[in-house]
Amino acid sequence: MEHNLSKFKSDNPMKLSRSEFIKLLTAAGISGFSGIKLRAQGMSPRKTVIVLGGGIAGLYTSYLLGKTGIKVQLIEATDRLGGRIRTVADVSGNFLDLGAEWIQAEHKTAKSLIRELGLKTTDFEVQSDLFFGSYRKFGTWDISLKSQEILNKLVQMNAKINSSQQQELDRISFYNFLTYQGMTSEDLKLLNFKYSLYYGDSLRSLSAQKVLSDLANFPKYDTRVEGGMESLTKALVLSLENTEVTFMDPVVSVFQGEGKVTVTTASGKRIEGSACISTLPANQLTSIQWEPELDKEKKLSALRIRYSRIYKTFLMLREAPWTKGNFSAYSDSAAGFIYDAGTKTNSEDKVLGMISSGDRYDVLASSTDAMKVEYIRLALECLGQNKDLQVLRI
Repeated sequence: MEHNLSKFKSDNPMKLSRSEFIKLLTAAGISGFSGIKLRAQGMSPRKTVIVLGGGIAGLYTSYLLGKTGIKVQLIEATDRLGGRIRTVADVSGNFLDLGAEWIQAEHKTAKSLIRELGLKTTDFEVQSDLFFGSYRKFGTWDISLKSQEILNKLVQMNAKINSSQQQELDRISFYNFLTYQGMTSEDLKLLNFKYSLYYGDSLRSLSAQKVLSDLANFPKYDTRVEGGMESLTKALVLSLENTEVTFMDPVVSVFQGEGKVTVTTASGKRIEGSACISTLPANQLTSIQWEPELDKEKKLSALRIRYSRIYKTFLMLREAPWTKGNFSAYSDSAAGFIYDAGTKTNSEDKVLGMISSGDRYDVLASSTDAMKVEYIRLALECLGQNKDLQVLRI
């Protein structure tokens, strides 16, 4: 899910397209480089821009601005950069992404940046089997033709309605809207499996307008970054120019005066700039004092926004319980999505990843390691993978 962006302008505003740097992936990642100051040779910064948040959006923003010679003050509330991207290097040589893992085919900005930074990628197309009462192989499970026709018509309708109508549709859950339009309960459950990995929540919790807009060109997962997603955040940090980073100092207020913006942090530090760009999650905006105040629409948006609940874990196994390459499957058990998470070719240890979202998150978050292994074992058993799980570590 993308972070919302708020942009505050001085008398000489800079124009930055939100899609230029937010259309990446959400994120977290690299440990503190306290006091880092990276400056381009022979450059004399013309302006100072304050960037709030050191996630992937904040890093990319700073990267773009610094390249133009603008001085950047990047403020991060924690001791690490990258947001929700975090990669663990296992002793087996596999890289385990605890946060964002795949890059979608439609993420042209992300793919362009990866090439620009000299990173390498590997192909991994998600083509998942399903256990929903019975085992169904990839390509054999989908909604009925009638339901697909309903969906196609609704996508076309959404593209034609005006903004006022879209706002009304935004207040209705996707699940309830499709039920009203005549889609069967069976097909709604199949759609829930199909889209749960992307949204990280049930269709009952998602805006009808949001999902219908996405379905016009729905993302397809097909790429991983070699060395894990944290390679991207590290490469961005090492490529920053004209940038000073403040760690472990949350922002408490943003004051927009005549010709400048002043940001005050929890330590009492005051930073002045000609503009301020916030890449913070929307639900953090209301914890900051803004002057002038955020307008009603921004406040309501920050209060209404709901972030995905996703639980992710990995089992290191002595032997793979699956028989096909690029194994992945959805199931109706607590282990909602399981897959071959190995990144090292011919690794002796095999890696099984599990992602559970929505209400399943609460189940996994309160489970012991033994219970998590049992949930995964039951899911594999339903999929016909009956080998004993020889777990080396979790």
